[in-house]
Amino acid sequence: SVPHEEVCAGPECTNAGVQKCGRCKLVSYCGPVCQKAHWKAHKKVCAKAAGDSSRAELQAALQGEMASMRLDSSNLRVSQERRCEETGFDYIITADARQDLGLSFENAFMGIAFRTAKLVAGDRSREPQQRHGALCRMLDTIATNAVRFGVSRAQVHTQLEAEYEPFNPDGPARFDMSKGDLETVMDRLP
Repeated sequence: SVPHEEVCAGPECTNAGVQKCGRCKLVSYCGPVCQKAHWKAHKKVCAKAAGDSSRAELQAALQGEMASMRLDSSNLRVSQERRCEETGFDYIITADARQDLGLSFENAFMGIAFRTAKLVAGDRSREPQQRHGALCRMLDTIATNAVRFGVSRAQVHTQLEAEYEPFNPDGPARFDMSKGDLETVMDRLP
């Protein structure tokens, strides 16, 4: 396990959120510059959290805040990639608010296939069917390895959708690794 790290809520920031909002404790920032830049969008949620709002109201307000900030999934992907590089894990699942679960694929072929799927899933120039197939491959690989730690397939699916794009895990999916994709992944190996 690795310590839980939130991404800074500052607009377009991908740094680690190391300090929670002192008032509501709902979001984290890398520093005062991002906190100040985010205040206009965060102010309404923060005020509700400080008051007597229900948890459901707070969650709805926070979701609205995230949508208004237009944080795209690439910020989460960048944070995931950075954390994997720092820790040596192939993928990190946010299991709960206290700690994350780092996965490493000991089978060399599985590791290469997973990294290739990550490459394709994150490439917006690819056809939607290719990205969908890659996401389904990632979901299957992660869920198969994470179930022994009590992480459900639904949890993994939710995290992948947040990092990449919405996808139907039950729909038809095909993922073929091209020679070029394999070469790119192999070139990045240590």
